[in-house]
Amino acid sequence: MNDILLNIKKIRLKKKLSQEYMAEQLGVSQTAYSLWEQGKRELTYNNLLRIAEVLGESVINVISYPDEYILQSENDRYPAKLVLQIELDQDKKAQVLQLVFGERYAEMNIK
Repeated sequence: MNDILLNIKKIRLKKKLSQEYMAEQLGVSQTAYSLWEQGKRELTYNNLLRIAEVLGESVINVISYPDEYILQSENDRYPAKLVLQIELDQDKKAQVLQLVFGERYAEMNIK
C-alpha cells in the first residue's frame, strides 16, 4: 500500500496540487487527506477511485506510476479489441489485491 500512497503524493506534487485542494475536492478535511497519504488512515478502493479522479488519472496509472500501461491489440484480425496489460511487481500486485478485496484477500490465497 505504501507504494500506492507514495504514487498519489508524487502525482499530486507533480501537478502542483496541495493537500488542501485535494481535501476540498474530496469533501474531507485536510487532516483526513493527509492521514491517507501517510498511510495512517485506511484508504479504501472507493476513495482511491475518487483521488484518482481528482488527480485526473486512471486508477491504473496511480497504481503503476511512474510506469505507463500498455494497450495492445489482442489479435490482428480484431484490432478493435484491446487488452490492457499491466506489469506489476509482486508487492504492488499484493497491495492492489489487498485494496480491492480487503480482509478477504488473505483468505483467498491469490498468487
